[in-house]
Amino acid sequence: MDLHCYGSDGEEVAMRPVPLPSFEGDAGLSTFHRVVVAYQRNARQGDAQAKTRAEVSGSGKKPYRQKGTGNARHGEKRSPIWSGGGVTFGPRRRDYTVKINRKVRLLALARGLANLATEGALLLVEAFPEPETPKTKDFLRTLRRMHGDGGPTLLVDEPFSETTALSARNLPQVFLAEARTLNAWDVARCSKLFVTERAMAALLARLAPLDRAGKGEVSNG
Repeated sequence: MDLHCYGSDGEEVAMRPVPLPSFEGDAGLSTFHRVVVAYQRNARQGDAQAKTRAEVSGSGKKPYRQKGTGNARHGEKRSPIWSGGGVTFGPRRRDYTVKINRKVRLLALARGLANLATEGALLLVEAFPEPETPKTKDFLRTLRRMHGDGGPTLLVDEPFSETTALSARNLPQVFLAEARTLNAWDVARCSKLFVTERAMAALLARLAPLDRAGKGEVSNG
């Protein structure tokens, strides 16, 4: 698979062949969706909780006698239909965590990268600029030369230099990730992905177990 490659100055150098996993049709697409949803579930705190009528404070005494007042019958003020009473079917504290196997995560990541590569949104960079002092304006100018100023943009390196990270961190809709921690959720929420050559080598090393798995739906392209 050939990717557009840019230099550290933002100018396009050439097309570079990259042996990313390729997919036929919808292979791996359902796995990609399932893993992205799992990452979203795992990010939930799950600590919202409302009190039931058994948990709210208050007396269990009958507010008034059963008959003769003209009012509806009530047994206690902690009933859900009273102000300050318990909540019916309210949220309860729970754990939303979903376990994802490592090879499933890798398959989803590979499919996400393949999607971006097919759309022309996966771009290779020889190296990001590493100025002596952080300069956001200069970094943005370089990013615009690579057509990376539209929509959420993800930059991937392994690792980032301190000046590069400081130059890019204040840019709106520009996010940083290292190749060793990149996942399907990171890929799903970006419209363009810039990967340095050393980060791409680390990604290919991470995806290598997919070829050894021999599942039949993944092949080198």
